[in-house]
Amino acid sequence: MGALTGDDDGLRPDRDPTPDVPLSVNTPWGRLPIPDDISELADEAADVRRGLRRSRWRHRLWRLLAADDDPRGPGIIGPLLVMALAMTIGLGSLFGGFWPHRSNDLASGATRVHDVPERLPELILADPHGRQVQLAVFRPSVIISVARCICADLIAQTAAMTRRKGIPLIVVDQPTAADLPPSVPRDVPGRIVCVADPDDKLSRTVASLRETRRGTAMVLLVAGDGSLTQVLADVRSAHEFAPGLDRLG
Repeated sequence: MGALTGDDDGLRPDRDPTPDVPLSVNTPWGRLPIPDDISELADEAADVRRGLRRSRWRHRLWRLLAADDDPRGPGIIGPLLVMALAMTIGLGSLFGGFWPHRSNDLASGATRVHDVPERLPELILADPHGRQVQLAVFRPSVIISVARCICADLIAQTAAMTRRKGIPLIVVDQPTAADLPPSVPRDVPGRIVCVADPDDKLSRTVASLRETRRGTAMVLLVAGDGSLTQVLADVRSAHEFAPGLDRLG
């Protein structure tokens, strides 16, 4: 019998019975060679599994925080932000209570002098006629030391405010008593008193460690019992101590 015709590749001895296998394949991590022994891919397979696990954990964590595609709950990003904001405000309030700050009664120019006597010292100065004037007699009162400035506007503003309040105004100057600005009325004797302080007794007694800047004044607010409610340095305008003045009378 003759041989059967046809393409019988399995019976032809000149063909390799092993199917064609590529030497390498393309993967998302690069081109991966395929060895003859599949066990040689164990390390690469372990790296791939670790990468997949990390990717799954990141995805689960994001879903837990955002819960965008989880209709059962709103997630925890909102509550975490609220807690962080509350802690920030709480810490700010805590440290703010210990941080030194200026009183709200003062404008940006004036500064409050600390470490001053509780009461106005018993100082005796002289008026323009040489008569002795005891400062502690005037209470409540406003005392302005203008030894380092002309301060005509400040004196006029303060005179108008003390006139409305019915409080005496004492203007202290050196080496001689100051002249009142023409705009200040003099119809009420004793309401405005000008005295000389050639030895600077007032500043040395009340605020020995604080020198007022040139062009500004020092202001003392004296309560009805003789206590010093405020001592301000570097004053340029009566509006800087107006709230404290309103509480005197």
